[in-house]
Amino acid sequence: MQVSEQQAVAVTSRWIREVVVGLGLCPFAAPVVEAESIFYAVTQARDEEGIYRDMLAALDRFQQSDEREMATGFFIIR
Repeated sequence: MQVSEQQAVAVTSRWIREVVVGLGLCPFAAPVVEAESIFYAVTQARDEEGIYRDMLAALDRFQQSDEREMATGFFIIR
């Protein structure tokens, strides 16, 4: 089953809310979830080189962002 980028982000976001925040696994998670300041990057790459390239691009974008807009991030391999 092929999952779209939007679906991958939605599933990950729900997991963060329900599991990480809901179970209190990370005391820092709730504020960034509430502020909607989580950066999600999704790669469609299937090989190590492609995944690595996409991860570096996502890290570069994250690093150049304003912390208020992107306080933390998730790299999703689908």
